[in-house]
Amino acid sequence: MAFGFYYPTQAAPTAQWVPTYPPELPVGEQIDYPNVETTSGDGSTVYVQSKGSKTVFKEFVFKLVPKTDRDALEVFYDAVKKNLLEFELEDLDATLKNVQIETAFVPIKTNPGLYGFSVTLREV
Repeated sequence: MAFGFYYPTQAAPTAQWVPTYPPELPVGEQIDYPNVETTSGDGSTVYVQSKGSKTVFKEFVFKLVPKTDRDALEVFYDAVKKNLLEFELEDLDATLKNVQIETAFVPIKTNPGLYGFSVTLREV
């Protein structure tokens, strides 16, 4: 099962994170349609205007991650998150998608040498 983060692309990465183990299933997904306004013109007609395109967020949960993977993800975050850079996600179906990191990196030590955390990405 393929899974990884590649900046700027999988074909020519300058930074990457490929975990030893894939994320837990199910993968969380939220689809948002921002700035939808509903108004009533004459009391009987409703006009709907979308001021933005849909936004897709994906949440990946990782449990029992080795310290080496945790450290490598921290390096990846440092390379792309602080600069709000886009990168390629190879998802569990081996499909490449352009994404940005939406959440802070907050690893929690779950066992000696093992960590858990979640990563939320926004498709761009």
